[in-house]
Amino acid sequence: MLFTNAGNGIETIEQAKAAIEAEPGKYLFGSSGPGAMTHLTTVAAFEGLGVLDKIKHLPFQGSGPALQAMAAGTIQFFGDTEILMQRGNFTPLAIFANERSANYPDVPTAAEVGIAAPLNELYLWGGLFAPAGTPADVVAKLSDACGAAVASEGFQSFAADTQTVLKYRNAEEFDAFFRAQYEGNTAIIKAAGL
Repeated sequence: MLFTNAGNGIETIEQAKAAIEAEPGKYLFGSSGPGAMTHLTTVAAFEGLGVLDKIKHLPFQGSGPALQAMAAGTIQFFGDTEILMQRGNFTPLAIFANERSANYPDVPTAAEVGIAAPLNELYLWGGLFAPAGTPADVVAKLSDACGAAVASEGFQSFAADTQTVLKYRNAEEFDAFFRAQYEGNTAIIKAAGL
């Protein structure tokens, strides 16, 4: 999710774009470090809006220091998870997912505000990988074990406590997802100059 400081006069992504265009070089976006998902989120947003060359990047060593800089007004934009956005007095501008957040139904998706694929969807995800050539029966057994772990009460409880959205994919589905993410993130990494 891309967000800004509450009360700074920017309530929408359109207002953010207009402010950046009106005063090139004035605004800063932060990240938890170069190449981190927080960096790629803001690059995707501002590249997608056509203003990346008019805003500056200020990297930090972690999301905590970046959020402190947001609260202090040192940076004006940051992209991170919903749960981190809720830790301050921030205004959400867009969500980088294929659908709106249940917690923030009024916040548009990046696609809805004109940020085209592949810049419109970014996910923090995890998965289990096995070496190429692993026998199909072993892959199936590992895939089933992962599905059981995700469905377990403990894992579900952890996800609820951390507001983590779970979307289990079996081995075949995850392979397709991973490859699409790799291709999509390549475009963002290129835009970031990494």
